[in-house]
Amino acid sequence: MSSSYFSPISPSILQHIRDPQSLVRDPSQEIYTNRSLDLSSIEAIGFDMDYTLVNYHKKPMEQLQYEMTLEYLVKTLGYPADLYQLQYDPNLSIRGLVVDKRYGLLLKMDMHGQVWRAKHGYRALASEEIKDLYQNHKIKITSDFASLDTLFAMPEASLYCDLVHFFRHQSPNFAQIFEDIRHSIDTIHSNGSLKSIIRKDLPRFIETHNDIALTLHKLRSSGKKLFLLTNSHFDYTETVMSYLLGNWMPYFDYVITDSRKPAFFTEGAPFKKISEKSSHPIYEGGNIAEFEEMAGLVGGKVLYVGDHIYGDIVRSRKETLWRTCLIVEELPREIELSMRFTPELDQLRQIDQERITLDKEIGLHRALLAYLDSTGLQAEAVRLRNEMEAAKKHLGSLDRKMDLVQDDLERRFHPFWGELFYEHHDLSRFGSQVKAYACIYTSRITNFLPYSPMHHFRKRAELMSHDLPFRF
Repeated sequence: MSSSYFSPISPSILQHIRDPQSLVRDPSQEIYTNRSLDLSSIEAIGFDMDYTLVNYHKKPMEQLQYEMTLEYLVKTLGYPADLYQLQYDPNLSIRGLVVDKRYGLLLKMDMHGQVWRAKHGYRALASEEIKDLYQNHKIKITSDFASLDTLFAMPEASLYCDLVHFFRHQSPNFAQIFEDIRHSIDTIHSNGSLKSIIRKDLPRFIETHNDIALTLHKLRSSGKKLFLLTNSHFDYTETVMSYLLGNWMPYFDYVITDSRKPAFFTEGAPFKKISEKSSHPIYEGGNIAEFEEMAGLVGGKVLYVGDHIYGDIVRSRKETLWRTCLIVEELPREIELSMRFTPELDQLRQIDQERITLDKEIGLHRALLAYLDSTGLQAEAVRLRNEMEAAKKHLGSLDRKMDLVQDDLERRFHPFWGELFYEHHDLSRFGSQVKAYACIYTSRITNFLPYSPMHHFRKRAELMSHDLPFRF
């Protein structure tokens, strides 16, 4: 419903606008709200660097990580050289999966911790196999499991599938394989070998976007303090941020590198000042309590923007009062596919509504049948019992139809893993974490540019099931 407070935009105004459609915001560039957030109350905005301020070209970046990890496994950890024949397949995983290291499985769960999809190497587990393994368990993420929360984890997941398949006939220790992969990928990140290659060819690996500078300038010009909080070392941060923004330090009031998130939010490591040259000091390490005191900030007045559901968002929301914005790079594709398959989504809603209505009618007539049985009206009871059996059969057919439509729809998002945010008529584990811990979420930081720095992001009203018939 349009507002009655504004008159239609006149043709005389529209003729001066080169592209009137530019007034309509692209859904893929919206900022979405889980918890109302008034930017006018925010005094400081912090940013992670990798996959937040800095977006990487997906294919070459993931390919490089895969190849370097594989090389480390062979040359340093003694894995067979035959592994060099493996090729990186980005379609083996999506973000938000969980590794069961005991059995060598990748799992996709719903918000309740129930496993619905699983892969062992390249082989998909049948539903009966999944039930045999997990039917009596709500999965808790213990040391037997590992969450694949970041885009940096996608090559790791793909390589794990490859190695589970490669060694499947040799009774391997699947947990050790995963730990070796994680150690290898952590090493190429921490020892500088990966980043040294990136630094030698920045255009190949890093996207540039003029709107990043405009976005930061707009936010800072509104009087908000900006800070950079990254786990990367300063030398890499300096190289990448200079490539991205040129003279980048004046955009930030504080720069904190090598922050060791999530420990930054939970432990008390001291700050170390590593540069006196800039009017805006540069630190490494540190902790949230000392930072808030140093910057004169109060938790609820800080918005932190990052891409890591655990390291950036969950820990900052659980341990602090900081408000949170999650960057979900995959969001535009998920939105585009949802828009493309609107007829199928409408069909699902119609089937679901028919199921709910029929279920209520069956319940009503079940109560009526009990009454008829008690009064001795046998002819009416027989008729009603036959009608109920027919209704139950139709309800079963609706369940099967809904599953078929849902399965077909999910394959269009991903041939095996389905939708990023949903699983089996419910939120996926990843989707539920986004909803629970991200106050707002969007696909990239430049999506802040069209919004006023004083914008109020308002959450839509959310109802309990018992209120659905009565409200809105």
